[in-house]
Amino acid sequence: MPRIEGFIARHPQIDVRIDTNSRLVDFAREDVDVAVRYGTGDWPGLDVTPLMNESIFPVCSPKLQAGKRPLRAIEDLRHHTLIHDGTLPEGSAFPSWAIWLEAAGAPGIDATRGLRVNASMLAIQAAVDNQGIALGRSVLVEDDLATGRLVKPFTVALPLRYAYYVVHPKNLPKDSKVPLFKRWLLSEAKPAETRGRKR
Repeated sequence: MPRIEGFIARHPQIDVRIDTNSRLVDFAREDVDVAVRYGTGDWPGLDVTPLMNESIFPVCSPKLQAGKRPLRAIEDLRHHTLIHDGTLPEGSAFPSWAIWLEAAGAPGIDATRGLRVNASMLAIQAAVDNQGIALGRSVLVEDDLATGRLVKPFTVALPLRYAYYVVHPKNLPKDSKVPLFKRWLLSEAKPAETRGRKR
């Protein structure tokens, strides 16, 4: 959302309507031109273009990292609140704290304790507010890391099986604005060091 104004400023003749929900739209029956979907990329009959991959890793406030019990080693997590994102169900494509800790070589830490919230953005906000350490999804925490609201105390990141894709019907009308919007999405999805910090 912070970047959509850039597209609108460059293309004022295009009306943009954004609808956020978790259901798959039916392009044949609904007034939708293009969608960003999260999954495996297997949507037969549609034009599917990879947009962004995602990984997961701990993030926290710089105040927490530099506090009375600084995070110097993964074992230091035992002294801090683990923030659990309830939208990442156990056994799904999303690694839990237990899976991340095992991958990081610290299976002895109790991964069940801590604060539980039911939305990814709430988990990130709790970390920004110095309430503990969250498993940050790379796509969702990129801006917070860039501005210094969050820090990434450890290098271990687990890639997720799911990714983001731009999807739309294969046969677009000649006057369709979808290709223009799609090019903009792909440009904005590039890593920050590639696209620069122009917003």
